[in-house]
Amino acid sequence: MSGTHNHPQPGKILFMSEATDIFGSYLTPPDILSCILVCRAWYALFIPHLYDTLDDSLYAWPELLDPSHKQGTTTARAITLTKTRKDLEWILQIFTKYGHLVRRLCTKRYLFSDAAAQTCTRLTSLKLRKAYLGYPFEEKDNPIPWHPAELSTALQRPPSTVDRVWIGAQWLWHLIQRNKETLQELELCDFLSTPYNDNLLDTLESCRRLTKLTNNWISVPFQDLLKRMSHLRHYTYSNPTYHSSAALLLTSPMPQLVTLRIFYGITKAVFFSLLSNLPNLEELTTGCRYEDYIRGDGDDVPRSAIKFAPSRLQRLHFTRWSPPHQNEDHRMLNEILPWVPDLIEIGISHLDCKTAIVIVSNCLQLQSFRHNPYTVSIRRYHGSAGVDNGPGIVLCNSVHLTEFDGVRYEIEARSLVLNPWICEGLVVLRLQIVGVTRLTEEEEMDYKQGLLFQRLNRILSEAETKALEKYEEVQNQHYKIYSQLSKLVHLKVLELGMEYRDIAVRYRFGFATIQRGAQWYQDYGDPFPDTLELSLSSGLEQLSTLTKLEVFGFESVDHRIDEEELIWMAEKWPRLRVMRGLHEVDDLPLLRHDGEKWHRRVFMQRLRPDVRHEKRYR
Repeated sequence: MSGTHNHPQPGKILFMSEATDIFGSYLTPPDILSCILVCRAWYALFIPHLYDTLDDSLYAWPELLDPSHKQGTTTARAITLTKTRKDLEWILQIFTKYGHLVRRLCTKRYLFSDAAAQTCTRLTSLKLRKAYLGYPFEEKDNPIPWHPAELSTALQRPPSTVDRVWIGAQWLWHLIQRNKETLQELELCDFLSTPYNDNLLDTLESCRRLTKLTNNWISVPFQDLLKRMSHLRHYTYSNPTYHSSAALLLTSPMPQLVTLRIFYGITKAVFFSLLSNLPNLEELTTGCRYEDYIRGDGDDVPRSAIKFAPSRLQRLHFTRWSPPHQNEDHRMLNEILPWVPDLIEIGISHLDCKTAIVIVSNCLQLQSFRHNPYTVSIRRYHGSAGVDNGPGIVLCNSVHLTEFDGVRYEIEARSLVLNPWICEGLVVLRLQIVGVTRLTEEEEMDYKQGLLFQRLNRILSEAETKALEKYEEVQNQHYKIYSQLSKLVHLKVLELGMEYRDIAVRYRFGFATIQRGAQWYQDYGDPFPDTLELSLSSGLEQLSTLTKLEVFGFESVDHRIDEEELIWMAEKWPRLRVMRGLHEVDDLPLLRHDGEKWHRRVFMQRLRPDVRHEKRYR
């Protein structure tokens, strides 16, 4: 008797719509596309998720829109890409058919924004980035990146460029106006300022649901903006040329703002006007003019002249784009922190002992410290001033601390051993432990020989005796360091270093080249020698208490991790998902291949294929 198979009808599958609404947002467009191709019922279910978010800089869009702009394209590849180039009519057809499904749009091409302005009416998020003037499409072989310095006045622009900027900006403003009833998030870029700045406030005020605004160019008086937009909750302002902090001065209370990010320096007077007139502000990111806090003229505001209740600010971050001539962070924080007693998170660019003392004295509820660096490298340059114990002061005096994100900072092993940390609730720890006692290669040989002679009851030489004594010191120090780390049982992220090789350093100081056979390599230096061994023989097994660990990084550490240690990690850290230290480095020219690291990475991938090997992004 042959059985009959009842194929499910499309209507019976529609109950999955609620499920797809839940997990659809976690799928990437390639994953969703694979689901769409299964059957018509799945097509109907997943097509809204495919077009929910469009970003013309991701996936296949750059090749479809600007194939000649792709870096490193070979001639054959360029010919192939030119054949796949899509014109304006094709883009418009896509948006005509699916534009009503788009909710989040991020674009830096007029092709996208023009088509979206004619079809999208239910956007909740619109991000207009610095655009390529690839419109009209006939100028396909030479798309011109738009830069204010190149197109500052109409007289400096070619006629076609003037038309493209003006027409493109008209469509962009039209796109905003068509979605004013649904827009909740908006990011404006610099190319909007030239043609239509006069109507900016009127347009923004009409977006009644807009709560998050990012302004990357247009100079708007802050007071006027907040008066017109009583519904605004989050504001980011970054103007690369217009640096007058007076435009941000507030003279009356504005209770609506919760988050404020300003990516350039403001005066002390402006800073305190923000604190006093934004009573509900919870997060503030800004750069400060440090000279205001070390001299008594100009915009300096004495503490006695500050008349307002302490702010309820919880998160405070300071940015600095270039290294200072002297570190005045402690002077600045000594003026500011007494007025923000509820602070739980702080981010600064320099943490020395003086700054750390000011932080722990004023931020009694501190939960998170983040380093906002002004340098991208952690390589130890010649003439370094040495290790400062600022991180140790924070870790030893902040009982509520759950995050210390300062991988460029170093803490001396001796300081760590003598001053136990009280923040045993740490979840994230990114910090270099240096000054660890290690045996040199010569001492290693003396130790092994001395150990053998000791077993044979033979007389040891002075060098062998010293090597045995130093080995005991090494073991004792490692044991105490691991013991301190083993108490952090809530750790999910432990990074003891990051990529120390920086191509920019080569141009500052110069690196030597080395020859191996007929091949020349660039000498980028070695990992830091005074760091932890991370071997089982040195006491690594104490870290078996870190059962919640998800990320483990050791990129600049002169470690001795081998197969035995990898087997141990695979077993003792079941939640481990990311490892940084065995990944392939492919962005440094003439870097010699590390066969041992490759072997360890392959071995770990066999043990735990679920663990990703990647570098830490700077």
